[in-house]
Order: sequence, then C-alpha cells, then structure tokens
Amino acid sequence: MTTVGLLTDITASIPPERELQIETIAYYVHRELETLRDMIEVQPEPVARYLAQTNRLPTTS
Repeated sequence: MTTVGLLTDITASIPPERELQIETIAYYVHRELETLRDMIEVQPEPVARYLAQTNRLPTTS
C-alpha cells in the first residue's frame, strides 16, 4: 500500500491540530541582514513593529 503525505508552507494557515495530518514548513523572511523562519524565529507582532518603523520591506525566499 502506498502512503501519501501532505506538506505545505506556513502561509496556508493550517490549524496546529495534528489530526489533519498535514505537515507545515516555515518559509524564510529576509529582513535587512537577518534571515528568519516565519512563525519559528519571528512572529507577526515583531514584523508589524518592524514595518511601522522602516521603509524597507522584508522579502521571502
């Protein structure tokens, strides 16, 4: 029997409950000289504060 797994990036907003059996992976956020993993090394609130005080938008990989 073949096993199938589902994998998506964190932007899919999949609920953290594991009964769905969908694995998520973080994407990288590049902010000036920093590279951070979304929702692991950086959360939405610090990103919002950063955006409020800079003219440089972060990028993703």
